[in-house]
Amino acid sequence: MSVRKRIIYVHKGASSFVKNDQRILEAVFDVRVIAFVPGSKWKVPFLLMGLLFSLLREVPRAHAVVCQFAGHHALLPIVIARLFGKRSIVISNGSDCVGFPSLNYGHFRKRLLGWSTRTCFRLCDRIIPLDASLVHHVPTYHDIDPPAQGILHFCPGLKTPITVLGYGFDPEQWKAKGERLPKRFITVASGAHQPSVQVLKGLDMILQVAPHFPDAEFVIVGAAEGSFPVKPANVKEIPFVPHDRITTWYGSATYYLQLSVSEGFGNALCEAMLCGCIPIVSNTGAMPVIVGDTGYIVPRRDVDVLEGTIRNALLHVAPLGPEAMRERIVHNFPIALRATGLPDIVMEVIGRP
Repeated sequence: MSVRKRIIYVHKGASSFVKNDQRILEAVFDVRVIAFVPGSKWKVPFLLMGLLFSLLREVPRAHAVVCQFAGHHALLPIVIARLFGKRSIVISNGSDCVGFPSLNYGHFRKRLLGWSTRTCFRLCDRIIPLDASLVHHVPTYHDIDPPAQGILHFCPGLKTPITVLGYGFDPEQWKAKGERLPKRFITVASGAHQPSVQVLKGLDMILQVAPHFPDAEFVIVGAAEGSFPVKPANVKEIPFVPHDRITTWYGSATYYLQLSVSEGFGNALCEAMLCGCIPIVSNTGAMPVIVGDTGYIVPRRDVDVLEGTIRNALLHVAPLGPEAMRERIVHNFPIALRATGLPDIVMEVIGRP
């Protein structure tokens, strides 16, 4: 029996997609996890020292370092890997590919963070973004901040190989529950109380368009009560809902709204579609590809255009029903897509025996 190759898995917070990738890698490799979660600024020097000691102990015995996101937390692991002649890989999830200074979003909105992110991309051996739009993208949905986004826009002349790999989903984990209301719209956004997030995730658009549909209900999950000082009566704020209970909310809605200015992939969109929601999304990122012909694409960030799209959706409910939305995700984004693709890319970078 061959000995499994060892990799160091570095992340800055154990979110659901970080845990999912960890499980995928652990099925194939001997994975040693290093979490760098700064919290308070005064802790950063001590955490950096701990990170350095962990890397000096683990990297010489490993075959590669895999980092979730480029940035400050990934720079030291990538440099140490190079010093020991080891491979390094960056899984790029979205915020490390863009810069929106006016929205306080994206690594490239800040000079130092942009520098460390760019250096990570230049020094690593492979970049794995979620979608081609994260490699280079000229937005047509909005005109906020730079005229272009993506890794190649911010890292001109980059030589590092890039392999695009989207997420995959287990349909058994996402089954609709509850009674579906015909005029309920739902969206999911963390940090909804922040004005910049409201623009980033298109919540401001929902607040503006909701009064035009007084007999409909717009549910914003991730918004604590009082997140919106001025809120239409038909907008409902729901605080954070755990993954194991969100299917009840998805199952209660007919439509899912995702009107983001920037979106790495659209996990919640895929989850909602698996639960049978008809998608209405902005023309940005991977979302138009995810939706295909099963839903509605909002071409421009304009309330009148959004209103027209919603009216069209209400008049022409998808004739194939919730099964069509679910089947699109099952067929195009199966769990095996990432469960086999991610280890294959890592093994390719390391070098197969």
